[in-house]
Amino acid sequence: MVREYKRKLGARSYKNYSDETLAKAVAEVRAGLLTQSAAAKKYKINRTTILNKIHHQHELKPGHPTVLTPETEKLIADTLKILTDWGVPFTKRDIQIIVQMLVTREGRVIKQWKDNSPGPDFVTDFAARNNLTQRLATNIKPARASVGPNEIKEFFENVRPALEETRPGLIYNYDETNVTDDPGAIKVLVPRGHRRVERVQEHSKSSVSIMFCGTADGKMIPPMVVYKSKHLYENWTMGGPLGTIYRNSHSGWFDMNLFEVWFFKLLLPSIQEERIGNEKAVVIGDNLASHFSPEVVQAAIQNNIHFTTLTPNSTHIMQPLDVGIYGPLKRQWRKILDTWRKESRIRGIIPKPQFPMLLKRLMDAMAPNLMKNLQSSFRTTGFYPFDPQVVLQKLPGEREQETGRILDSCLLEFLKETRGYNTERIRHRRGRKVVNKPGAQILVTSQRDNAEEDAPEIDVPPTIDDIPEIDSPPMPEVSSPSTFNNSPKSISILDFPTMDDSPEIEENVSAFENNQPSTSGLLTKNQTDSDEDVPLSCLVRKKEIKNRKKDKKKNKKESNLCYICRCDYRFYRHSVDWICCITCKNWVCGMCNKGSNNPSYECVVCEDDSD
Repeated sequence: MVREYKRKLGARSYKNYSDETLAKAVAEVRAGLLTQSAAAKKYKINRTTILNKIHHQHELKPGHPTVLTPETEKLIADTLKILTDWGVPFTKRDIQIIVQMLVTREGRVIKQWKDNSPGPDFVTDFAARNNLTQRLATNIKPARASVGPNEIKEFFENVRPALEETRPGLIYNYDETNVTDDPGAIKVLVPRGHRRVERVQEHSKSSVSIMFCGTADGKMIPPMVVYKSKHLYENWTMGGPLGTIYRNSHSGWFDMNLFEVWFFKLLLPSIQEERIGNEKAVVIGDNLASHFSPEVVQAAIQNNIHFTTLTPNSTHIMQPLDVGIYGPLKRQWRKILDTWRKESRIRGIIPKPQFPMLLKRLMDAMAPNLMKNLQSSFRTTGFYPFDPQVVLQKLPGEREQETGRILDSCLLEFLKETRGYNTERIRHRRGRKVVNKPGAQILVTSQRDNAEEDAPEIDVPPTIDDIPEIDSPPMPEVSSPSTFNNSPKSISILDFPTMDDSPEIEENVSAFENNQPSTSGLLTKNQTDSDEDVPLSCLVRKKEIKNRKKDKKKNKKESNLCYICRCDYRFYRHSVDWICCITCKNWVCGMCNKGSNNPSYECVVCEDDSD
């Protein structure tokens, strides 16, 4: 089949008129207004063509008839539409295989097709006849695909009362994202035949985290930037958008303390500035546990803020910033980064002093369409105006009547299993997520109760006053009380002489380990079974040697436990909040250290001892 037909020079022109022009000419001839010759001359149409149309002759379309009937093509196109809704779209190759199997089972042999398999031109024409187009499919995980209508309806039912009594200027959506140091791939012009095209361009895998937050009426509050570094310098915060806050963290992402900074310094002042009196505000975000410290939840309750989370694994269809803001923002960032790379010629990663300037360029480029995009995002996700059907339409429905001939019950059930709609399947919730009903307000009591239900059974004291006193390790008996004080608390292992302090002890210990007689006169383990006359220093060393392996095993187990409440690090939800005591060198969990970041932190036990 000729893909691009070129008419030869001097060839007779066939059809230089539209179907409407031909129908008008035929109508005037039938009405007697014009003769056939006059109509042919007026509309520049062949007289024989007008005559054939008057007598209903040669009404079929020109060219080879289609291999499949219109009904069969419509059946395949409708099936393709249903499969696309269920997340199993067809490729061009899939269409070729299906048509090949269909024609072969009918016992037909198409001479123009090799092995009865249609070529790419057939798929192109098939798509044009059935209003199909080729799009780039985005991969989603099965967990996201398993979000069904019931979860979406439950979320909107829980959040409905709060949204209906809140005006759009007080409906907030926040989300953190990152911008990478990679302009991405672009299409370029190269000579035909080049298999691998490369472009010399500085890039890296580094990224910077940014917290964005917008309202349903199209306003964006200043962002917060988090650098991945141990320190924060003043020149890293200059030249950025007005009101932006800059912080740093070891991982480069937001933790509980940084989220508190964003909440109290950006979000809460914005709400207080926007609201009139004590109006209710709604703040919607993901269900990451590090976003909800007790201080944030308590402040939200006191300030009449309905703090809620989205349905798990549904941000791709329900989070306004994900749906309508981050796409154009990332595209604009790649353009700005590519232009800056060409202008600056700076090698390596983006210098942090340059990032605020690039962020300001990004926000300025987004400003013209930012309000329209934000309003459209909240409308598309059903938050304002309140319309859950907008989100439910994005999910594949049952459509059993619609798919009566297209999909039988077995295929429909298979698609449900592939999508993850099996309601009897046991879902294991991740420990780092907030266990809270999506759409319902987050409360301190509900958060704590739900966390206790999912947490493993660990004996944790309710308060610090209930923590039992830690017994000190038993000390060896002292035969000579005059050498040391009678009080056990005054005896310390540091008070005993060591090998470095006495060469005589060093010689004796060496003899003890090698089972040789001691030249210093001290007894070895083969010389006596009684410890009555053995010097105290030798007893201590003997105790250390015997318990060396036991201590290693014990320390391995103890290293996973909090020094205060004895909770296990492996089952702890906020592992990033643990901190090491500078005095006793023991680890303390985030609940016991109250989220402290003090490099000179001392645990409660050490503070009491020092007092």
